Order: sequence, then C-alpha cells, then structure tokens
Amino acid sequence: MVEELKELEIDYYELGKSPSLSEHELEEENVAPKDDKIKYEDLVKRKNDNPISVRERLNLLERKTDDLERSLVLVNKGLNGLRKIVNEKLEDLDHLKKTPKVPEELKSELMSLRSVVKNISQVNEEIKQKTPNMLRKLEDKVNNFNEKIGHLDKKLEKLEEETKETYWSRPVVLE
Repeated sequence: MVEELKELEIDYYELGKSPSLSEHELEEENVAPKDDKIKYEDLVKRKNDNPISVRERLNLLERKTDDLERSLVLVNKGLNGLRKIVNEKLEDLDHLKKTPKVPEELKSELMSLRSVVKNISQVNEEIKQKTPNMLRKLEDKVNNFNEKIGHLDKKLEKLEEETKETYWSRPVVLE
C-alpha cells in the first residue's frame, strides 16, 4: 500500500509536466511566478471590466484540463490499487470459505484437553510451592527414623552384651 502511494506521488509529479508543451515553454512556465498566471476569479473580474483575449481563455482552459487529467489519472490509479486490495481480500475470504469447518466433537475434545493442561499446570505450581515444605518434613522424618534406628542399635548392643554375659555365666547342666 505504501509503495502504491509512493508510485502515485511520483506519477503525480511526472504528470505536472504537460507533454503538449515544449521544453522552452516548460522553462518559461517554471520561471514565471505563479501570481502571473490568470486565475478564474481574475477572469470573472476582468470580464466585467474589459474583455479577455481568446488566448488567455484558451490557456486557462488548458490548465484546468491538465489539472483535471492529472486528477483523473490519480483517481484511476487509486481505484486500481483499491481494486487489487479488494480482490486480495475476496480471495482470502473465498479461501476461508473453502477450508473445512472444525467438527464440534473435535472442539469439545480440544476444550477438554485444554482444561487438562490447565489442571496439570496448576498441580505443577502447587508442587513447586509445596516441595520445600515437603522436603523439610521428609528430611525430619528421615532424621527421626535414623535416631530411632540408632537408639534401637544401642538397645540391641546392650541386649547382646547382657545375653553374652548371661550365656557365659549360666551353669551348664549335664544329664
């Protein structure tokens, strides 16, 4: 779209040079101040005061014709650009109409999968939040378990010592 506008601008400036004028006339036209050109309002005022020459009227009409031709070319180019854009949009719309619609069953399955994914992400967040506390609790339980095992080991050692002493200290009876 921007490129088309740039092209229109370039074309507009190129149209500023009338092909019917010679290079000499173009130079004279460009050198002459714009105020020297006869405007329509001036012609209306002059009409009442004194008659305008045919040549002046012809020049005015030629300038107005050139301006109208430039405007017409710009409008045509703008319309062509607009037609291209409309045709592209229509092609896109036709393409969308031709694509098959998603069945309702598939939509419901996708929605259920989406809810499952949300639930999984929520569970993951909860796990991330609760993991440090759970690890501390588990570590405490492991430490308590190790302490109990250590305590039971000490009791077992005491019992073994007692049983050794009692085993050796008991008299053996022979029959």
